This record gives sequence, structure tokens and C-alpha cells, in this order.
Amino acid sequence: MPFAYPLLFDASRVTRSPAARSVAGPASQSLPAEGQARFEEALDDYQRSQQFNADRPEGLSNLATLSMQLGDIDNARRLYRQAIAQAPYYTPAYVNLADSYRQTANEGEGRKVLEDALGTVREKAPIHHALGLWYVRQKNLTEALKHLQDAAESPAATDQYLYVYGVALNSSGQTSEALRVLEDGHNRHPGNLSILYALISIHQAAGQGEAVQKYEAAVRALSGG
Repeated sequence: MPFAYPLLFDASRVTRSPAARSVAGPASQSLPAEGQARFEEALDDYQRSQQFNADRPEGLSNLATLSMQLGDIDNARRLYRQAIAQAPYYTPAYVNLADSYRQTANEGEGRKVLEDALGTVREKAPIHHALGLWYVRQKNLTEALKHLQDAAESPAATDQYLYVYGVALNSSGQTSEALRVLEDGHNRHPGNLSILYALISIHQAAGQGEAVQKYEAAVRALSGG
């Protein structure tokens, strides 16, 4: 049963509607009859609320994401492009549109969407990160690192950007720089286990037992062990 299933029976529409969105997709096909009825009602509420906000790119993007979950990729792309036309600065629409092409193995179109975005969006870090991942999938680590670095060094950098950049640096043989980036990431985001496990793995490969013990202790502290 989907994790959000009980929330479909909540008395508040504010709770039921997002729960329906999270259940939408293959998981909704296995709901019992009563749950299916509740899901359809809550999903209809969610769609109406987003259509009411369709004069904003967020509303259009939310409807597009729902279409993706429901398997209507063509409609999702139409809505993402509508959001972009309405607000060319809106980064999430470009990232999600490009990802829709990744899911259908049309990588070339996804790259074009992301490159177009660099000239128009206000927040470029997510675009650089997505382009970096695009080049990773094409096994072009040199180009990937350029974009992953731009994302990781942006003021808006997330812990995920730092983690991915650090791992990519290590994969390219730049172990010292990878450790610098990951250690900086750990200092800024001490609760990120992915960064800690990457630090442990790289230090283990280098035979640096003291550093391994240090980061293993940090993992145990976070895990309550």
C-alpha cells in the first residue's frame, strides 16, 4: 500500500490533495475500491487547484509533473513548454522537461532544452548540474566536470551538487580535489550520509585508516549507533 494512502481519508482537503498526487501512477491501480474512490476525488481536487494557478509557471509545472506520473508524457511536455513560454526564467520547467526526454531515451532533445535554458534562467546551478549529469551519461567526464563544478561552486549549491561533483572528480582520478570538495560538503552539510560514505570509500581506497575511522564515527553518530 502506498505510504500516503491513509492521508486520502484525512478530513482536510489540503492534506488529501497532495496525498493523491503522491499516489498517482502505477501505485494507484492497486488501491482497494474505497481507496480508489477517495483517490479519484482527491486527485480531481488537486488538478482543479493547480488549474486555478495555471497563470503561474508553478501551477503548470505541477500539472505537467502529474501528467508524467500518469504516463501522459506528451501532455506533460506541452505543459512544461507552456510554463517556459509564460516564464522563461523558471528553472524547474526546463530541468523537468529535459528529464522527460531522458526517460524516453531522447537525450539530444534534453540537452538542447538545458542549453537553451542557460541563456534565460535566473538560477543556473540546477541547469549546470543537469547538464553535468547529461555528459556523465554520455561518458564525457571532461565536459561533465565543467558543469558539475559550476553547480557545486554556485551560491545556491546543494549538498547533492557537492556530492556528485566530488564523486565525479574521484572518478576522473582527481582524488585530492575530490576529498577537498567532499570534506567541504561534509562541513557544510554534516547530516548528509552520501557524502560521508563517499569520504569513507575514497579514504579506504587510499589506505587512510584514521580518516576512515573519523567518518565512520560520524555515520554512527547520525545513525544513533
